[in-house]
Amino acid sequence: MDDEEAFLQPTPNTNFRIEASKSSRQTSVSLFTLDNPLAWTSQQLELATVPYVNHLVAMNGSSTIVAGFSSPSDSLRLFNVTEEGLVPQRALHTHQDGISAIKVDPQDSENIVWSCGSDGQVLAADLRVANGGTVCSLQGAFNKTRPFLSMDISKDGTVAAGTEEGGEDASIVYWDKRNPSKPISIHTSTHSQDINLLSFNPTAPRLLLSGAADGLLSITDVLEPDEDEAVRHVRNWGCSISKAGWAGEAPKQTIWSTSDMETMATWSEELDLVKEYGDVRNTSASSWKTDYIIGAEWMDSNVSTPWGVSGVAVWCGNNQGDLALLLQNEKDLTEWHLERVLQGGHSEIVRSVCVDSRGGYLLTGAEDGKIVMWDTKSSGIDRSSEDMEMASSSPPELRRKRSDEFDSKVLKRRR
Repeated sequence: MDDEEAFLQPTPNTNFRIEASKSSRQTSVSLFTLDNPLAWTSQQLELATVPYVNHLVAMNGSSTIVAGFSSPSDSLRLFNVTEEGLVPQRALHTHQDGISAIKVDPQDSENIVWSCGSDGQVLAADLRVANGGTVCSLQGAFNKTRPFLSMDISKDGTVAAGTEEGGEDASIVYWDKRNPSKPISIHTSTHSQDINLLSFNPTAPRLLLSGAADGLLSITDVLEPDEDEAVRHVRNWGCSISKAGWAGEAPKQTIWSTSDMETMATWSEELDLVKEYGDVRNTSASSWKTDYIIGAEWMDSNVSTPWGVSGVAVWCGNNQGDLALLLQNEKDLTEWHLERVLQGGHSEIVRSVCVDSRGGYLLTGAEDGKIVMWDTKSSGIDRSSEDMEMASSSPPELRRKRSDEFDSKVLKRRR
């Protein structure tokens, strides 16, 4: 390893600086709610409870989204995003136990989607196959005895999957997708506990970012055969890492990370600490109170994004089912702007967020079993800052519109 494992003590008492932007006075309205996405399937008749919508991903160049459902469904389902709402399509493959991650294949981002699960499988499905079955199953790693918690696929076709801790280590398994019968390599010393996230660099696909419950962030050169030499940079954040990703464009990329303690930090490409933001729940802002982080992402100004925003964005939620979009201040990296608040769509914790690539609609999935479609074009409903502290729902006219116009598509939850 090039770097020593520098230990960094998190600063949970630090206030997360949020400034309300002009647009944060606007409440975005939900256009459409699919109350029970599985009600159209025969599987739903056998389920005693409505599964969570844990994952949502958008296929590029189309209006198709893929939803991943929790136990007892453990399935992937296709939906078509239209101006009128979400239209259920068909099922893809089903994992035997818990879907951990869903990724779009960058070499065929309109048709191929990958997933990994607690059943120890890494599977690919082709949306062009009528029955939605598996077209690729990666083999040769632990004989399905080790749950996979994370995965990613590079634009060069390398697939990486991270395991749950087993014994004294956790493993990252690498495959060339053209040869699914045998892994290229298995790294067992990069992390010692659950590997929660893997992310290939979008511009330098030989570099893989990984983060784990052992507190380590690592960057690995996947083309280096010697594991000890392959790990280019490593840092110990001192807390279990839940999510991380690349931000910016080469040659000035940075890395963001979030922890199980709801803290956040940014790092250089060499994993030098840029800024420790502390606990996202500790904020002086009166207009929004975060209870948990849903996720973060880099929003590229060169492509269509919700409300035309760009930069490092954090999706946060509260226990009432509302969510908010925070944007990093590009001129002052210590500060975040409360860009938008979305209220009234969900009643429980929001698990997933995505934007459909064709219409630009925002989709959210939650523990209430709903998928909600949000307007990202209009400015929303103007409110005072005091109103932002109160829970609200969609305006009555929008609720009636959903009920009247979309009766054939909105599938009511079984009681």
